[in-house]
Amino acid sequence: MRLWSARDARYSRGGMKATSRLQLFSLYTFSGIAGLIYEVALHREFARVFGVTAFASATVLAAYMGGIALGARLFGALADRVARPLRLYGALELGIAVYALLTPALTTVLSSVFVRVASGSDPHATGLIVLRLVLALLFALPPTLLMGGTLPAMARAVSKLVGAAEVARATTTLYTLNLLGAFLGSLSATYLLLPNLGLSKTLWLGAAFSALAGALALLLRDGPEAPPRTEDASAPPIANRVLLAAAAWSGFSVFAYEVVWTQLNGLVIGSSAYAFGMMLSLFLLGLMLGSAIISRMKLHSVEWSHIGYVQLSVSVAVLATLPVWDKIPGVFSAVGPHVTTFAGRELVRFLAAALVLLPPALLLGVFFPLLLRVAAANRELGHAVGGMTALNTAGAVLGSLVTGFGVLPFLGSRGTLLLLISAGCVIALFCFRGRPRLMAATVAVMVVGFTLPGWDMLRLTSGENVYFLSQYFQGGKLLYAAESVQSGMTTVVQYSEAPPRKVLLSNGKFQGNNGGEMVAQVRFSQIPLLFEDNFERALLIGVGTGTSVAVLAASPFQHIDAAELSPDILRASREHFREVNKGSLDSPRVQVHYADGRNMLMLSQQLYDLITIEVSSIWIAGEADLYNREFYALVKNHLKPKGLLQQWVQLHHMTPRDLAVILQTVRQELPHVALFYGGRQGQIIASREPIVMDYARVRALSDRLRGTFAANNIPAGDFMMLAGEALLSEQGVDAYIQRYMDSGRPSGFVSTDDNLYLEYSTPRGNVFPLSQQRELLQAIRSVGHSEIPVRGADGPGEAAHVRGARLAGQRDLKAAIAALTEAVSAGASHAEPLRADLERLLIKTGQLQGAPAP
Repeated sequence: MRLWSARDARYSRGGMKATSRLQLFSLYTFSGIAGLIYEVALHREFARVFGVTAFASATVLAAYMGGIALGARLFGALADRVARPLRLYGALELGIAVYALLTPALTTVLSSVFVRVASGSDPHATGLIVLRLVLALLFALPPTLLMGGTLPAMARAVSKLVGAAEVARATTTLYTLNLLGAFLGSLSATYLLLPNLGLSKTLWLGAAFSALAGALALLLRDGPEAPPRTEDASAPPIANRVLLAAAAWSGFSVFAYEVVWTQLNGLVIGSSAYAFGMMLSLFLLGLMLGSAIISRMKLHSVEWSHIGYVQLSVSVAVLATLPVWDKIPGVFSAVGPHVTTFAGRELVRFLAAALVLLPPALLLGVFFPLLLRVAAANRELGHAVGGMTALNTAGAVLGSLVTGFGVLPFLGSRGTLLLLISAGCVIALFCFRGRPRLMAATVAVMVVGFTLPGWDMLRLTSGENVYFLSQYFQGGKLLYAAESVQSGMTTVVQYSEAPPRKVLLSNGKFQGNNGGEMVAQVRFSQIPLLFEDNFERALLIGVGTGTSVAVLAASPFQHIDAAELSPDILRASREHFREVNKGSLDSPRVQVHYADGRNMLMLSQQLYDLITIEVSSIWIAGEADLYNREFYALVKNHLKPKGLLQQWVQLHHMTPRDLAVILQTVRQELPHVALFYGGRQGQIIASREPIVMDYARVRALSDRLRGTFAANNIPAGDFMMLAGEALLSEQGVDAYIQRYMDSGRPSGFVSTDDNLYLEYSTPRGNVFPLSQQRELLQAIRSVGHSEIPVRGADGPGEAAHVRGARLAGQRDLKAAIAALTEAVSAGASHAEPLRADLERLLIKTGQLQGAPAP
């Protein structure tokens, strides 16, 4: 690349050093890094305010990209009129930097305004979509307007340093380097900046890059005004309106493919924050490489055939990847025993994702730079580049919305890819008109696409990317499959015929079943009942199979709110798990809300006696938001004075330190915390009040619910038995935190929306072997203090009953029977049903002396 031109040399006369293209190219690379960092951070801030539903994300995308499109149009025209476009570019970058620094504070204001206006509304109400869009536009418009103007302004600045014949190549080189910066920004934000600096400091670093680019641009000198340029006489006879339509289609197709690939990436490659950042980085890398190819090519003109070749090449590349997607999960389980480190498994994910994403993304990256070369031949460079960028961005918004909400739910990922392949081929046919061989080849590509065999859906949704292991439900029968941008891929698989056992999966990740995990699913609602004084209103976040809802519906609660993000999961629960949820989702006492738990609480005006949470694993992108201090503050504000929080916490693939951080984080807002192990799953119980059981109240609860579904999997319906499933009392939680909190962390360290600790720490635990769960349980039990205090069990019979029930909960059945026999002898006749039930269980299993073998 030639760094200095004759004009540069003339400009340097008189001892004033001229600005080189290399300097401007470097500035715009910094702009790409800053822009991507800011985009990632801004989307996170918006998600915290507006929620993580697909509709909320769509309004944010429309506001963000709409601002960029408008900025490109406005500042593109301005760039042609100003004498010093480099100064305009510098002002734009400094404005972006200032706004990035103000973003955390402005987000607080935005959140306050949104809650004040929307409080009491259903999170899924139509009016809120409009409100979100208006507020997102107001918030995002200043920085995105400025971002949209950077390319036309910089293109004009560079055009003053090069000859007329080089303007087109220089413009596409700018675009390429900006994509390079975006790739570096995405990769560093995912693996370096956000995990180590958190959100605010990452934003500040992005602001520093923008400020650096802006300040240097103001210090540098613009080149001399170039003589008026005329359009390239050799330019192809393609009408401007067709070129603009092509720019819009470029944006539409790129984002349409991105929607589908994001969907498949979450299903096949992984769902952690690392996996999504990796996918974005690979996508940007592909676009950058495609743009780099065009920027280095010596094209004297752009012809119809060039556009046709690009469209056909993209279609062929995507078609070639179709048979690969359902083969990738098998790669993960095959290499799992041999690759056991986080870095190694991330590399395997990267290579697998690169195989299916990089070739088509590279070819997609050729299209818009090709069109930019045509725009750069225009005399009004800023106006032409800005207008084309605006239409490209508008097409991107349309492509994302139409694909996500219109096409994907009806055709699924594979059908949507086939439609996009066909659309590219149709455009290629138009471009190849009069060239029969190319037209025949294009038709052949479409025919091949629709004759390829479909995906093996069981393999595709096997979830082997999580632990790099084959799953127990593989080889089963697919009963239900639904795909949408709201829910990803929701499936129900029957993995046993006798008895019929089914599992509910979201992107291959377990959400509930009608088999062994039912014990845990009922415990999520049962254990909190031990401590409840009032039964007016409960909120359950995360419906799953609906089993936990059924327990609450069978309990004394008068009203139950159930918040579920996925309509597909609700449909699967109603259609395939009615035998375990007892139709409770349609109970008049149950109101189902389509919302994420955080937005539900932000907008709710209700106070609850119980908030119980049954969401997916913490390491899945976005789930850690429900384990951060800000969320627990929301919970506290919506609990009555004696209200209770129950929250599932994974005790597998989890370090002792990360569990300590979770417990410490809860305790900052709800100071009284205990940890249970119900159904072999961790459960946090937290409250403003001490965690104490009242003997008389638990007895009354047992009598009231015995024989109902609320007492499912509780021997003799004696709720006192659940006390034996406690792992840590309040005192035990204190002792555990003191022992296992990282000494390198400041005192009182917690996970927050800003430091993002859990979101980036917990995915690393997925490489642990299954035996690690036993080690974590040993670490928990080693601190002692597991007994929850029981008030009112003062007599010898009551004390023996409590002791026997605890032993039953700890699965020491013989000792439990002995203690319960003692309780009955001391006059606690209400202990007899549990004693008899345990004795029958021992006889059935052949563990009682003299019992027949089972």
